[in-house]
Amino acid sequence: MKHPINRTTIREGLKAVDLVICDMDGTLRRCTVKGRNTPYRPGEWELMPHVRETFALVDWTRMRIAVATNQPDVAEGKVSLRMARALIHDALDEAGVPAGRRYVEICPHPKHADCVCAKPRPGMLVRLLDSARVTPGRALAIGNAAIDRRAAKRADVRYMDMNEFFGQKKVLGAVKRMTEAITRA
Repeated sequence: MKHPINRTTIREGLKAVDLVICDMDGTLRRCTVKGRNTPYRPGEWELMPHVRETFALVDWTRMRIAVATNQPDVAEGKVSLRMARALIHDALDEAGVPAGRRYVEICPHPKHADCVCAKPRPGMLVRLLDSARVTPGRALAIGNAAIDRRAAKRADVRYMDMNEFFGQKKVLGAVKRMTEAITRA
């Protein structure tokens, strides 16, 4: 299926954004194992619709992608931190994100741990902004849950739901709203 946004529209919408910070599970990929949200091994995930097509429209000479993801299954011993990181990079490879244009932050702590990194806390987003040397006003967070939205708000980063950003519904309206939000900033 052809992606409904053209290259010019995406580039214009992201003109004032240097870093897109994405959630992983439910935003960029989905687990194909019934009853689980997170893959533990290769072959247990697939990209979400329109991710590859949208990233194909990005100007990689200036844009960077970051991932901020809670991975509590690491703390529970269901997947190693090394494997969790490798699976994230596999998804970014499949999505067409160049290796030199990405940053990854993982919170490997249990779901209710008192850490600074687990979303909805802003720790991972702040570290990503620091690593990329990007101000919050030049970043856009993409997610699929209230904790993603809250983390973005606490890090003072604009937020957009993945359904809008990746064109799963109301694509043209989303790009228009994104462009308006960027020009207001």
